[in-house]
Amino acid sequence: MFKQFDAILGKATVAAVMAAAMIGFNSCSEDNSSGVDDGGTGGGNPGAPVEALSPEDSKAYMESVAKDVMGCFDPQDQASTITLCKYFVDTYGNLDEPEEWELDSNDNDYFSARKLMNGLFRSVVRRDAGSLTRAVNYVYDFERFSGVYEPGQYCWVRTADSDDIVFKFRNAGGVVCVATAKGSGGESSGTVDGYTGRLPKNVKVTLTEGTATHLDAEILSDINEQVHTATAKVNASSANIVVSSDLNATDTRVTNLSVVTVSGRTLVKVNAVLTGHDMCNRSVVEPLIRDDMRLYDLVDKGEVNVDVLGRLQFKGNLGSFGDIADHLDAYYDSYDDLSKDQAQQAIENDCKRLNADVNVGVYYSSSVEQAKLRFQPELYEDDYFDSYSGNHYYYWDWSVLPVLYFTADGTTYDFESYFGNSRFSSVESQWDILYNSYKNLWK
Repeated sequence: MFKQFDAILGKATVAAVMAAAMIGFNSCSEDNSSGVDDGGTGGGNPGAPVEALSPEDSKAYMESVAKDVMGCFDPQDQASTITLCKYFVDTYGNLDEPEEWELDSNDNDYFSARKLMNGLFRSVVRRDAGSLTRAVNYVYDFERFSGVYEPGQYCWVRTADSDDIVFKFRNAGGVVCVATAKGSGGESSGTVDGYTGRLPKNVKVTLTEGTATHLDAEILSDINEQVHTATAKVNASSANIVVSSDLNATDTRVTNLSVVTVSGRTLVKVNAVLTGHDMCNRSVVEPLIRDDMRLYDLVDKGEVNVDVLGRLQFKGNLGSFGDIADHLDAYYDSYDDLSKDQAQQAIENDCKRLNADVNVGVYYSSSVEQAKLRFQPELYEDDYFDSYSGNHYYYWDWSVLPVLYFTADGTTYDFESYFGNSRFSSVESQWDILYNSYKNLWK
């Protein structure tokens, strides 16, 4: 059940994330003086602008934020954890599941400890408590897989009894490492399409290497199919990174607050709210999942607020989710029954509906809206001669183009023209250095 909430919340934040991703990773100059208040009226951000900035001044501000984000990360802070994970994958990742689990054709065709660890990781990082249930088989309970397991020649071998799921292995230096999932607090069960997963309401996940702890996470979850409610809370820490998430759901309202901190500094804070109908009603949700129908139609409205380092915010209100999904995918080309002019009118209507239903603004730690996400028609044309057939062809298509509309001067830029063409080259260079540093740790 938690998976559909992540999917719907993902759709709710699509517009904000689109802008955040572009800004956060494509956003050179540290000069941030134009229009900036040095008196600290930005509410926690002394450099917050107190007026709408021009596109160029916004570019400088975004660059400084992007550099600030990357400056929070030092690969050496996570080096020991990355080294251990790489060694585990290279050395033990392909071992088969324990024979004691007696998996058959009704279970996963292939189930390794690597898949289990991936499920544990997903349950923490993706705030998907259901992943833990799926990690220990889609349809059975936590207890079935309890025990202590160690590497054998071809598979993991059960070496001792335990109420927990425990995997023991040694690192490259021979130090004992232990990955543990400990359940407590009774069971929470959920059923989708006839498959039931029973997950302890409290799951504690740890990964240790000798006396060092690489992962310490707690997942609290509860699903009540009778009263149509679900909750999932995650608190996880690895090296200097801490992730917390709090999801609460009813038929008519889903809320999620997620926070990521690095070395004690709040990097990202996301608050999302969905309102709708039957969002926790199994009899409604299950057929939609089974028949690959749209869960988004259960959602009426959404609100999302994203804060990056207390310096950059995305605030959005989204309505008519079913319409948004339809209009975002709008596409007409010369093979349709519409003429080019008719297709243009149709795509303009799609953009008009999107601009009415999607209200996402960009802020710099003040009430001043710096930019907003808008949608406009995009035309592609191709007029060419095919020498092989001797025929002349003309092709066109209309699609929806997301753009940034800047409040200061009313100009609009698509993401490629604003963030591309090496306009944020210094940020790209810093990102390449950081990325390669992490990549080298995995070699």
